[in-house]
Amino acid sequence: MTSQPGPSQAHPVATQSSSPHTGVQRTDLWQKALATLDDDFKAKLDFKNSTKRDILEKTLKTAEEKKQICLKRRWKLKVNGKEIIIRDVLEKLIRWLDHFKAIGDVAVQYDQAHAALPWAGVRFLLKVAVNDTNVSVSTMLGLETVSHLITRYAILENVHTRRNTAASTQLEPFLTDLYSEILMFLAKAKKYFETPTAGNVL
Repeated sequence: MTSQPGPSQAHPVATQSSSPHTGVQRTDLWQKALATLDDDFKAKLDFKNSTKRDILEKTLKTAEEKKQICLKRRWKLKVNGKEIIIRDVLEKLIRWLDHFKAIGDVAVQYDQAHAALPWAGVRFLLKVAVNDTNVSVSTMLGLETVSHLITRYAILENVHTRRNTAASTQLEPFLTDLYSEILMFLAKAKKYFETPTAGNVL
């Protein structure tokens, strides 16, 4: 093992921010979820060359580039007897990214930077799961689902966790567990693609 900074240094522990409208202290649930993972998985989630401010735009750009590849290749694959058009999967993923961006536009109290880590993971996997010669369909389906979940529960988190209520208190551990599962998927997928024998099916 090299002497590079450990995961606990690369990813700070859960932080809190105050909503400008309510004054309620809000925990960064993605960082809280990250803290529950083993160090090996935390290390896999250290994505370089991405900042919190630009990760959404970079992920959108990567998704658009991969969509163009899929349009050119006209990839269609069957999964459990159902035909999957990879271009359509990417279009759904792009729509979720656009929806997520809109949350920050209309809800200024929601800090989009909290979800920078999972979006960085989505971008990394987009880059390796689709290239000029092949595509990992299961990874793409997983990324579309992850993008859906990140966006859907960002809305739920924004609505409920800024309220100091019993419901918001009960919601926080649920979201933390869900975010942990998402981060685990991203870490395991990255580990897979980093193995020399990784094929085109995950």
